[in-house]
Amino acid sequence: MSEAVLILGATSAIARATAAAFAARGDALYIASRDEDELRRIAADLRLRHGVDVHHCLFDAEATETHEAFFKMVIATMPNFSGVVLAFGYLGDKQAARDFKAGEKIITANFTGAASILSYCANYFEQKKSGFIIGIASVAGDRG
Repeated sequence: MSEAVLILGATSAIARATAAAFAARGDALYIASRDEDELRRIAADLRLRHGVDVHHCLFDAEATETHEAFFKMVIATMPNFSGVVLAFGYLGDKQAARDFKAGEKIITANFTGAASILSYCANYFEQKKSGFIIGIASVAGDRG
């Protein structure tokens, strides 16, 4: 039986490759990121290449006040929702090490935003007694 997978941060290269791998298995996808034009292109390409259902929507990890409504929309669109891939992140710059506001953006995107949306997913999967969460991280953030 095919899965229905949500991919957050779907415009990154690794997320695109992950989406293609799920689509090649015949899984339905819901892709989300902050770039709607790119989401449209990716969705059209996945549909054409793999013949799967692909939905897309804007998602901003930092806008945690929108996460509950976003999650409800995903569930309404894909009632057989079975997994999420988190592939978003914000690296920031060296100023973030010296400036709280710059550092706060990194924390909000990479921790608070992830914890917020994944809490909805985890609670849903716990209630369903099935589901998976995949988190993708990058060593690019290790600046030494």
